[in-house]
Amino acid sequence: MSIATDEPFRFRISLRGLLIALFILGAGFGVLGRLFRQNPEIFAAVVGALSTIVPYTLAVGTIIRLGLKRRQPGLWMWGISLVVIPFIGFGVIAITQMFAGTSPGNLGLQSTTLLIDQQLPKQIDAPWVWRELEKRVATGTLLQEEADAAVRQLIAHMKATKPEGWDQPLSWQKDFIASARRNGLLSDSVTFELCDAFYGPDPRIQPLPRIREGTSQFDMEIEYGSPWSSHTGVDLSLLWHVDRVLLNGSPIKVEQRYNDRGRWGGLHNGTVPVGDHEVTFEVTCAYIDSAKLIGIDSGSLPPARWPNTAKRWKRTVSAPFRVFTADESLVRLTTDPNLNPRSGIQVKRCVVQTGNDNTKKVILELDLSGALSMSWDVSITLAGTEIPLGSRWVAQRKNGQASGGSGLSANIESLDPVIEYADITLTPAPEHIEHRSEVTEIWGKPITLSGVPVERIDLEVQPPIE
Repeated sequence: MSIATDEPFRFRISLRGLLIALFILGAGFGVLGRLFRQNPEIFAAVVGALSTIVPYTLAVGTIIRLGLKRRQPGLWMWGISLVVIPFIGFGVIAITQMFAGTSPGNLGLQSTTLLIDQQLPKQIDAPWVWRELEKRVATGTLLQEEADAAVRQLIAHMKATKPEGWDQPLSWQKDFIASARRNGLLSDSVTFELCDAFYGPDPRIQPLPRIREGTSQFDMEIEYGSPWSSHTGVDLSLLWHVDRVLLNGSPIKVEQRYNDRGRWGGLHNGTVPVGDHEVTFEVTCAYIDSAKLIGIDSGSLPPARWPNTAKRWKRTVSAPFRVFTADESLVRLTTDPNLNPRSGIQVKRCVVQTGNDNTKKVILELDLSGALSMSWDVSITLAGTEIPLGSRWVAQRKNGQASGGSGLSANIESLDPVIEYADITLTPAPEHIEHRSEVTEIWGKPITLSGVPVERIDLEVQPPIE
């Protein structure tokens, strides 16, 4: 737009106006200085507004004033249009957001098919697509085949990432899954596939112990399920029962030791000859409506007393194990620095306590949660005397850490009150861990923890009450 004028524009300001402007500027700088010291975030917002909105408003006001003063309709109408345009733009944005939603990428504007086929695989572990799909369930715009397609995308991701079972909560997906199930939008077949991917295709036999000839009994353990089963959004629970245990194809008697939190443990009494063997578990499994299990100890409930099941099936899983001769070496000692567990060994407490018979007892607590596989005889040196405390072992496995050993404590007759520090010695002892088949070698040099502080609780003797 070109503006023609015969009279050049001259900027004039009176002395009074100048004084008022200076006063306003001074007050404004004072307020800004206080904001800068007390609230820098508001200071930045105010400076941003003064640098953009204020100059824009003054410029538009100047255009409108000039148009009115010079009686040029095109000029003042142009100024008014500059005022209106931002409001129109914000209105368009607001209307668009009503349809697009708050999710990034304007997911609300995309078709459900595009959302599931293209966006969901890229954001499978993010909340945005799942929230948009949940919204469409609530508004009744999602079809069953679309809900099934979305969950199949999740199932494919779970199987590709963790084929043996998900074993972690479905944090972002569970609300959509629960909503789809409540509204009858998720088919039973896809729900069962989701449960299979979450729990894993089969029960898992934990590593069987390595035993030597002449051993009269050995333990066995099988796992199935997940502690995160209530974080799936699915209203079904997994129940399973060990029907029989076979050794080399023949049934054997196994005493159940525990059945809790998806873990079943048994003990077989009887010797097994030297050589390679195979243990087989025959298991009955089912998915049951969780609401039907209220008040029931499902771990001790045999399949004949289960409520009506949504799906029932049987699984047979096997694992090899070996019985070794008495002189075979099962765990090798090594000096490979990658197997040195020193950095994962922490002393939690070392305490000298007074016993009931006025003797003293030294107690050691170790934190081995970060340690590599290891096996030790543990001793403590107090005032130059070495005292055995017991043993500790740690075995690292795929799904966590197993540990055991004896209590680390010993009785002592007396201890000089000036003793405040001790040395802890860890001596390799592979015999304590040779039953763990996942461990083939451990660190083979002693480790000494020097200058460990000793809590002398035994010296805190209270005087008798008169």
